Amino acid sequence: MASLSKDMSTGREAKNLIVFAIPLFLSYFLQALYGSVDTIIVGQFARLGDVAGVTQGSQVTHILTQGISGLSTGAVVLISRYLGAKRDKDLKETAITLWSLRDPCPIPMGNFSGNSSAADPRGISYAYHQREYENIVAHLSEGAELLLDGRQGRLPLSVILGIYESSARAQVVKL
Repeated sequence: MASLSKDMSTGREAKNLIVFAIPLFLSYFLQALYGSVDTIIVGQFARLGDVAGVTQGSQVTHILTQGISGLSTGAVVLISRYLGAKRDKDLKETAITLWSLRDPCPIPMGNFSGNSSAADPRGISYAYHQREYENIVAHLSEGAELLLDGRQGRLPLSVILGIYESSARAQVVKL
């Protein structure tokens, strides 16, 4: 199996940056395409006001996605600098500070608040996220075994794809 790590400090800078940027560009393109497809599909079945709502919602989603992506990029720059300089203490502190989701939803929920995270996203615990990010930092700096690997990450995707396939076939699909 091919290695998923790449030393970006060797080789031609332009080539490394272009290869690195291709997935980012594709994700931005797909996000924009997703909004356009939504608008086209809703336009086939709904009124003008509905189409306007979907278009505005798509733009807000795109802005939020880009903002989060920008913040994530800044975090990756800090983490990369500390990782490259072998400043493990700073790496761990920075990564955990940036990724600790102590208050995932800073927006007051008002009358919609309930006892579940569906009613109030602030009810979501950050403890599991923090544990995962601490594990990733330990993996990068010390070679610790990952708690969740790519194979485990593909399991929910197989369930989602199975749901789509079952719907398209109108029958039960074995996963």
